[in-house]
Amino acid sequence: MLNAIITHKGNTLLLEFPCKRMLLAEHLASIGIRTQPSEIKCIDEEDAPIQVKIYGESEFDAKLAALISPENSIQGVNGWCDIYHNLPYFNKQKVQAAVLNGEVRSLKDFGMLLMNQHKSSKISSSRTSVLSTVDGYSYWCRLLPVFRWDSL
Repeated sequence: MLNAIITHKGNTLLLEFPCKRMLLAEHLASIGIRTQPSEIKCIDEEDAPIQVKIYGESEFDAKLAALISPENSIQGVNGWCDIYHNLPYFNKQKVQAAVLNGEVRSLKDFGMLLMNQHKSSKISSSRTSVLSTVDGYSYWCRLLPVFRWDSL
């Protein structure tokens, strides 16, 4: 989906979104970043202590990457990518069409569109979902059943 080139003190990391939270922290630590992902803004300037360049390979990804502003954190970008990634195919097609047609003008708009698509999908239920928050916006995440090998 989206990729990020993160540079810190001469070290560079290539990251693909969405990424699991713990893995994201490990990747950041591998180049000496101890800052929380929620505090790392998407700023690609020479004088920034942590440079973050977000890009996409497809037309949809590139348009989505262009919506990201310096106020957005990599945690927020990762969270919205994760929600998009978990949408049913039909809902993803609607989101892609809206982004490609220019109906989405910011990452906040993208998040609101994802929320609406998630609500319209029939997979959510109170037993299989949990409320979570990304960049101050609440959304429902599907819970997957946990299988324990030691219970066999």
